[in-house]
Order: sequence, then C-alpha cells, then structure tokens
Amino acid sequence: MTDLSDLDIIDKVSVFFPHSYNFSGEMFIVPKELVRPIKISPAEAMKFIVSGGVARTEEGLSSHSVVESKKSKIRKKTKK
Repeated sequence: MTDLSDLDIIDKVSVFFPHSYNFSGEMFIVPKELVRPIKISPAEAMKFIVSGGVARTEEGLSSHSVVESKKSKIRKKTKK
C-alpha cells in the first residue's frame, strides 16, 4: 500500500519497524515525505533486520545512513 487513503488518512503512510532477532515489531503512521522507498530483495531486507542493522545491503544501506538521512531532512525543514 502506498498511502492510507482507504482509512481517510492523507499524506501519511504506515511503516513497520521490525525487531531484530524476533518476528515482531511496531507499526507507525508517519508523514509520507519522511519515507524513502528502497529497492532491495526480501532476503536482503531480512539480513538487515536480523543483523540489527549491522549488515549492509546491496544498496549500501545501513542503519546509520538511514538515521543520518532522516536527520538531514528534518534539519532542512526546520531552517525554512
């Protein structure tokens, strides 16, 4: 699903944050502009999740780069 319009929630998406080493997690509804879709295989995604973000994906994604990217977006918005 690319949006939550079926639930009358506009400009937001649901994001599942899995727990590492467990098949559980939490779902959050966040502003769409804070989410960057990535193109990785399910196997790469599971490797990243199970490793707790330590393993790198083919796209070079690491937990550090995701956090830094989000911080950068927030800084740019607050400067406006």
